[in-house]
Amino acid sequence: YRDWRVLIPATLVVALDHFLRGIYWPYSVYGVLTASPLRSIEHAGWVVFEDVFLVISCLRSVREMRFIANRTAQLEASESNFRQIFEEAPIGMAVVDLNHRFVQVNRSLSRILDYPIEELTQKSTHQLTDPEDIAIDRQNSSDLLNGARHCSFEKRYLRKDSEPVWTSLTACLIHDDEGNPHHYVTMVEDISERKRAKEALEAALHANQLIMDNSQDVICTIDGEGRFLTVNAACENLWGYTPAELIGRRYIELVHPDDRPRTSEADNDTRISGKITNFVNRYIQKDGTYVDVLWSAYWSDADNTFFCVAHDVTERQRNEKALREAKD
Repeated sequence: YRDWRVLIPATLVVALDHFLRGIYWPYSVYGVLTASPLRSIEHAGWVVFEDVFLVISCLRSVREMRFIANRTAQLEASESNFRQIFEEAPIGMAVVDLNHRFVQVNRSLSRILDYPIEELTQKSTHQLTDPEDIAIDRQNSSDLLNGARHCSFEKRYLRKDSEPVWTSLTACLIHDDEGNPHHYVTMVEDISERKRAKEALEAALHANQLIMDNSQDVICTIDGEGRFLTVNAACENLWGYTPAELIGRRYIELVHPDDRPRTSEADNDTRISGKITNFVNRYIQKDGTYVDVLWSAYWSDADNTFFCVAHDVTERQRNEKALREAKD
């Protein structure tokens, strides 16, 4: 009786049936041979009384049905939106069950792993994970099951040709209506190029560090105000100071007073503001002795920094002085 078009005709049929049979065949309704017409009206009234509760029940049922229909429509729209995002996402996305088997994967993940979607849904994530990274994979799954809202980590998948591919993976745990863990949703980004660039940069930095550590000349960087930013270990042989003692200190403080700029502003000194410099001046070592240093510096506008090489030319200066004196 959720439909009034059923309830009203049924009420009329029952009321009319009781009324007519009460008049012409009372025994079939009341169990007596004769009955007052009021008896039929009474039975019809009970039918209407019952209808009151049926109408209340109908209205409540209709409200519930409308709520369920709206909720279903919202869920279908939400599912449709999720499916569209899932399928068209530029990064890999997958739905994985609690046994780590792929349930759904999108085209991006299929391209990253070089597997057809049909093949991926027949495999587990551990089958395609580099053996060295399975432990971290399991650890993050355990963290999610123990209450973590989401986890992000890097791991290597194995492509169909067994070539490893570095990925950045973010995962969260989805629960069912009763609050029980149901499946994982993961987002996978291919970071192989980034990893290779990072490794190349680290190798270059390591090579540069080796050059700096083994160089007999001082290699350093100096900011626009003349302060040491970085300096290699050769500074201890040249000036007697360790790198830690020089970083943050102005190089001009080590220069012999006779070789310092005459102006009050050090920025006016071309040896500081010039783009490329090659000059010799005397420095005061930590023990008070003097050393002649040849500077070669390159100014970087992007970093606002000098990249410098300082070479000890004390012996050469003495030889040149002795040669000049010999000529005189």
